[in-house]
This record gives sequence, structure tokens and C-alpha cells, in this order.
Amino acid sequence: MKSNLAVHVSTARALAGNMIRRLSTMAVLALIVIVALPLSPPVAAQSSSATLITSVIADYVASPPTLTIKGTSLGSPGATTVTLDLLGNLTLRSVTSTQVVANLPTNPAVAPGSYLLTLSSGSKASQFDEFWLTLGTQGPQGPTGATGAVGPQGPAGPQGLTGATGAAGPTCTPGDFISCYTGPAGTLGVGICRAGTRTCGPSATWGTCAGLVLPQPEIANGIDDDCDGIIDNGVFVNACEPTNPCTSPPPNLCNAGTLTTFANPGTCNPVSSGLFACVYQGVETFVGTCPP
Repeated sequence: MKSNLAVHVSTARALAGNMIRRLSTMAVLALIVIVALPLSPPVAAQSSSATLITSVIADYVASPPTLTIKGTSLGSPGATTVTLDLLGNLTLRSVTSTQVVANLPTNPAVAPGSYLLTLSSGSKASQFDEFWLTLGTQGPQGPTGATGAVGPQGPAGPQGLTGATGAAGPTCTPGDFISCYTGPAGTLGVGICRAGTRTCGPSATWGTCAGLVLPQPEIANGIDDDCDGIIDNGVFVNACEPTNPCTSPPPNLCNAGTLTTFANPGTCNPVSSGLFACVYQGVETFVGTCPP
């Protein structure tokens, strides 16, 4: 029995020794594996630029008035809000990372004074900034500036192209003559208006229009000076002396919807050598329909 027990003890010790050696080998391998594993690099903390307001400009010419906020990291549409003291959030017209345009309230309008403007572009502590601004009433428009001096004359342009040759003028035989008139249509032969005559000269070219009489301003002389078919229209002639008052104007006239009234008293004006006439200046008014 004792002998058998010794054998079992020896066998157990041998097995234990083998197990220890195997465990030691595995531990060394495990240590080697652990040491051989690559170390992952630390993840860098992501940085975000802080919101910063650099300037705020109020524009009262725009309708409605606006505030233009400039700076850096001002956010994006949907993420940015702008608050003006107790007036609450302002309505934003546009948002970029460097500029935000917000409407100022108009009903009621913002009273003049100093206000704290707060811009938030996110939930982080670095994503907001504050700015004190003073809003005042809009002053009257300034005077128009003086006109600037005329600039120097520019250089001469290049010479233009030669134009096409014009049509040949009418030829004539020396001694020929033709009638000529350059007055308005419908005035030839009316009142004082008369046609002139152009004569063909020795060089076979037409001369000037000699003897031409064109319409003239109407005067009180018993003649149709303006060639409209009416003598002394707009004025009234009556014999007078320079010392006699002209207080008998003609009756009002109405023709084609135009009413003509005459000044009273008139004036005694010379109409020819040694003769005078009362002149009553006529005033024309369009009335549309003349009374029967």
C-alpha cells in the first residue's frame, strides 16, 4: 500500500510539473502577444472656433430696418438666433458664418437707447457672443452735394468711314424758275404767306427761294399774320388815341370747344405810322362744348 501511494504521489508531482511548465509557456506567449499588439493613437479633441461679433450696423433706410452683424463662426440657418434685450428673438433675413442680417421690430418700433445683443450659434458655451449697441432716431436727409467739376475732354475718336455718295441733285437749265415754299402745310396762300421763286443760275444749279413769305406772330394790324385764316385772332383792334382808355372789349368767342375771353381794359398801341388801335389780349380756355 505504501509503495503504491508513493508511485501515485510521484506521478502526480510529475503531472503537476508538466502542467506548470505548460502554463508558464502559455503565459510567456500571452505576454508576447500583449506586447506585440499595436497601441492605438489617442483621439484628438475636436476644436471649434468661438463665436465672435466684430461689428453691428443698423440700416434704417431698409424696410423694415435691419441690423447687419459681422464676425466669425456666426453659425448657419436654423442654428443661429439673435436676441435684443427684452425684445426677444429677431427675425433673421440671412445667415452665413461671417454675416447675419436681422430685422428690427417695427410695431412698435425700437425706441432709441442702448441694447444688449446676444447671438447664439449652438448649445456650447463658446457658441455665443454679446454686443452692446446704441440705436438712435434717423436724422433728416442731408443736403445734396455740389456738382463735381467737368472732367477733361476725352481723346478724339478715330475718323469715321467715308459715307456713300449721295444722289445727284436735280439739274436745271439756266434761266428756268420754280415755285418754292417751306412753311407749314396748309398755310401757303393764306394771309400773308406766299411762295417764293428759285431761279436756275448760269452754273445750272438752283438759287435760293426769293420772295418767300412765312407765317409771323399775330399782331393787331388787321392782317392775318400767322396764316391761320383768322385776322387778328387773340387781339382786338379799335381806333383810339393814346390818352383814351380802351374799355370796350369784344364779346367772348367760342369756337370748336375753345372759349376766348378778352382783357378789360385793353391797351392803345401804334399799328402804323400815326395810327393807334385798342388791343385786347385774348385768353383761350378749352371748355369742351360751346354754349348755343
